[in-house]
Amino acid sequence: MEIFFKEKQNFLTKENHTFIKDTILSKNFPFFFQEGTTYLPNTIEDRPKDVVFCHVVLKRLEESKDLKDAINTDDTTYFSTLDILNNFCKKIGEKPNFYTRIAYNITIPNKNKTCGIHVDHVFNHKQIIIYLNESSGNTFIVDKNKKVIKEVFHKVGKGVCFENLQHYQEYPKFGARIALVATFI
Repeated sequence: MEIFFKEKQNFLTKENHTFIKDTILSKNFPFFFQEGTTYLPNTIEDRPKDVVFCHVVLKRLEESKDLKDAINTDDTTYFSTLDILNNFCKKIGEKPNFYTRIAYNITIPNKNKTCGIHVDHVFNHKQIIIYLNESSGNTFIVDKNKKVIKEVFHKVGKGVCFENLQHYQEYPKFGARIALVATFI
């Protein structure tokens, strides 16, 4: 099965590295408790009970009244985060019309080995995951029969982009797994 998938390492600028280190990975950056790592109901019947800590930069399109409502303009991370995403997209030759979700996620070791299989939106989109710290927790893209068709190895500074396919992540075996997650059309 042929899928749209792009991967890139070494696309972050010096400013991106400084922002990630001094802001996102700092002890003062706020992440908020959220039940479940997956959002969409009915995307999997056996979704495990789990948690994620999340910092939303751009609300999900389907949760917003309009695009102005989606952007958290009080969030000082918005423009620096866009710079990271746009640097990645430029390196892989993608030109987003607009982002439909942007968040920083932290997952931690827990009783589950993986989160539930899911697709981030019900509409066609592309997914970006950028791994921000040394950790474990690979991402798996699966076909409609839930068979793994692509394993994405967690590596700090790596970004991946794929089409709206079902996927899931392993929870880290130690520490926290911190990733920038975004979707776009």
